[in-house]
Amino acid sequence: MKTANLVLVALLAGTAGVALAEGPVNYPDEAPMVSVKTRAQVNAELAEARRLGLVVYGERDIPIATAQEERQIVEAGRRAAKQDIASK
Repeated sequence: MKTANLVLVALLAGTAGVALAEGPVNYPDEAPMVSVKTRAQVNAELAEARRLGLVVYGERDIPIATAQEERQIVEAGRRAAKQDIASK
């Protein structure tokens, strides 16, 4: 009898847990994210940031880009976008 009661309690607890589980969250008020950069632009900007030493790994301090470095990164993306358009 005790075994049957324990099995029943376990089944009820499992059923209650499944019933209370949350489903996927849907935020209808938020607009979907739309990418405005091409893959080539993102790759060029990442390569430029790496070249400037702004991408670090591990527990090193995160460097802060200067305004000039940020302009260089943006310009690398623009060059990549122009090359991408010219190749089509």
